[in-house]
Amino acid sequence: MEKVKTKSRIMTALFATLVLVFALILSACGGEPIERQKALDAINAAISTEVVESVGDYEVSMTMTMKQKQDAMTTTMKQTATLRYDADNSVAYQTMKADVLMKSTGATKIDSTTKASTEYYVGNIEGSTYQVNEKNKAYAQSSTSIAYLAYESTIITVSAPTQDELEVEGDGVKMNLTQNGEGSYDLRFEFTIVTQQATETQKEEKTVTVKEYKIRDNKISEYTASDTKYVDGELESLQELHFEFKYKDVELQMPVTTLTELEGYTEQDFDINL
Repeated sequence: MEKVKTKSRIMTALFATLVLVFALILSACGGEPIERQKALDAINAAISTEVVESVGDYEVSMTMTMKQKQDAMTTTMKQTATLRYDADNSVAYQTMKADVLMKSTGATKIDSTTKASTEYYVGNIEGSTYQVNEKNKAYAQSSTSIAYLAYESTIITVSAPTQDELEVEGDGVKMNLTQNGEGSYDLRFEFTIVTQQATETQKEEKTVTVKEYKIRDNKISEYTASDTKYVDGELESLQELHFEFKYKDVELQMPVTTLTELEGYTEQDFDINL
């Protein structure tokens, strides 16, 4: 009889341990699954006017990746940028880098890499907006107001899935929607649309659109949007944007505050055109 009781206690303890391990696995896998509408409500709330207007200083990192295949030629472009914005002083600091790689596997071999980078302050000097690079003594008058770099303009790049995307049915839509706590969500939508059916004379063409959101404290923390086009199962083109937002105090000062201080600087173009 004692052996039976002992075995029962062991089984009970083992079961309790398994329940605990299972709970930990669920937590590690991203929290509690939620319905689509609750996910959409979380996204729309995070980009609502009320939330957007509450943000002052912030920092955002952006990565844009583009890939195009045409016959034997493959072109890949990657651009990264970081923007820090001081709302109190209406000053921003921007850095950008771009890499373009061209490769050909055809009769003519091409293996070419082009790199470019730029960095500058953006702020007001005597009523106009200027870009200034103090290290290289360069400046440019900007046609864009410093207000354009405020959070309200940057967050416009983040959008919820469109109505057309949400109407995709069956195997064409995949969702992984979880809530990790109060105001915290990990949301992934994948939509596959066949734009041309395969026949004896034409190849199948389809586009896979992915929109992924990380929401923390009811604000967008990360956002990824990509469109990948496939022809007969082979990648033809890719466009992807990835943003990471940080909400924290930023302190910046324009290195130049008067037009007189621009004497000795050279007017240059800060745009990256590759």
